[in-house]
Amino acid sequence: MYINNCNFCGRVTRTVVLSEHGGVQRAQFSIALNKPKREKAQYLKCVAWGERAHNIHQIIRPGQEIYVTGELDLRPFRDEEDGSNRRDIFLTIKEFSAGIQPRESVPRAAAIRKPFPPIKREDI
Repeated sequence: MYINNCNFCGRVTRTVVLSEHGGVQRAQFSIALNKPKREKAQYLKCVAWGERAHNIHQIIRPGQEIYVTGELDLRPFRDEEDGSNRRDIFLTIKEFSAGIQPRESVPRAAAIRKPFPPIKREDI
C-alpha cells in the first residue's frame, strides 16, 4: 500500500511562478512554516500542475495563508559547486485552500474615521 499524504498550513513567501512544461501549466512557490517557540521559519517548496496550477497563480498572493495537501517528493541533483549528490524536498499539491490575505497598507489619513454628526432631538 502506498501512503504519502501531507498537510501543511503556511504563508506564501513570494509571487507564484507559472510556467509551462510539455504543454502543462506548472506553478511553483514556497511557504513559510512557523513552529511555536521557534525563532526561524522553515520553508517548503511547492509545485502544482494543470488547472490547479492556474488557479493557484490566479488566487494566491505573497504573504497570504494557504492550506495545502499533497505528496512529498524527493528530487536528486548534483551540487554544481562541490559536485556532491543532494536531494531537494518539495510538495506536489493535490488540494489547496486559500487563507487570509495580508492587510494592504492603508495611508494613515485614509484610516482615520470622521465622527458622526451629533443627533438632534428633532431627528428622533
